[in-house]
Amino acid sequence: MIPLTPSVLQERTGCPREFLDVGNSDSLHTVVRLIDTLKVKGRYVALRHCWGQSQPYTTTRATRGRLMEGLSLHEAPATFLDAIKVPRLLGIRYLWIDSLCITRHNTRD
Repeated sequence: MIPLTPSVLQERTGCPREFLDVGNSDSLHTVVRLIDTLKVKGRYVALRHCWGQSQPYTTTRATRGRLMEGLSLHEAPATFLDAIKVPRLLGIRYLWIDSLCITRHNTRD
């Protein structure tokens, strides 16, 4: 079972720095984008998972720009696809996935 935790952004302090914008329940989007939370307020769903030895889907300074342009759902692993469906079904637009929303090797995150 995937541990999903609904949360609410009430204040800027202590909330994640970045989210994935998954669209809405009527969304036909086949792309999700990494966005800065300074630009949004609202509810979000979080996915924390075991990364294992291989980490093909992580955000680094080198990959951050590409994720802000959009990650094709055709490229995403099954765990991420399932996680993207949940907020859409709940009418929640934002998703936080640790490996994608925390920039590796960044002292700010």
